[in-house]
Amino acid sequence: MTNTFSIRNKMSITVCDTYLEGSRSLKGKIIKDLSQLKEDYLLKLQDVLQDKQGYIAQAVTKKQAAGRFSIDYGKWRYVYSICGRLIREQEETC
Repeated sequence: MTNTFSIRNKMSITVCDTYLEGSRSLKGKIIKDLSQLKEDYLLKLQDVLQDKQGYIAQAVTKKQAAGRFSIDYGKWRYVYSICGRLIREQEETC
């Protein structure tokens, strides 16, 4: 349990610092959103967040430029959905 919390905490800090302009107001909400995930999926999610950071940041910037995010939580959910799609694509190619 402690191990999954540390993974979720690290990922929430990464998301806040990278995609939410350093605002940590959603850190607890992100940790809670990730609490239902198993450790193996959390590790995959963490890898995608690190390895595809440029791609994700570009997609978020593009969508934000179109005025699609009215709240930061929407931006987090978009980042999470991109990561999920990238994980599924990665699993399909293996």
